[in-house]
Amino acid sequence: MTILAPIVSLLATVVLFYGVGAKGLSRETAFWRTLRSVLPVVDDEAREAGFHTTYELSEREHVGVLDLGVDGAEELLTGLGGIPTLLAAHKTSPDGRPEVGSWGFFGYCPWFSRLSRPAQFALMLVAPKQLHIMLFERDDGRVDVYAHYEWSPYNPFVALWHLRGRGLDIDEGVRRARKKLGLCQS
Repeated sequence: MTILAPIVSLLATVVLFYGVGAKGLSRETAFWRTLRSVLPVVDDEAREAGFHTTYELSEREHVGVLDLGVDGAEELLTGLGGIPTLLAAHKTSPDGRPEVGSWGFFGYCPWFSRLSRPAQFALMLVAPKQLHIMLFERDDGRVDVYAHYEWSPYNPFVALWHLRGRGLDIDEGVRRARKKLGLCQS
């Protein structure tokens, strides 16, 4: 696992940015939603290898509610410089709803999405931490937002820490997400 984590991290970053033509897969949210929905099926095998592919979030990770639907929330997160995450466990909310979006912010602000693909790729490889924001659709059509702050899964030097859940900071993630999204404490 110690040797494998940096390799998986590098390969995932390449696929994320260069997987489908010049656009890559980083903006194919429907594709990621579908792919990530099968992660719970392989969780038992993953846990035997020392990591996980699915888990339930805690209420402490709740950031607030966006008065937007899923598509609007994803547009907002893209505009703020976020990208859909590939290397992340599939989450369920404390009340059992499956995530509908998983987004990473790597400290580079909105201008990150305007950089060239090679520049984005290089920055992803060196970003030590990420703000991880997860979206959950509500019955009323709005979106619940959950978050935590953690080691980046795309940086080969810290990928293993990410996969093992070391250094996950719920309070910092919720604080950063509320600030980024302009949400008050719920």
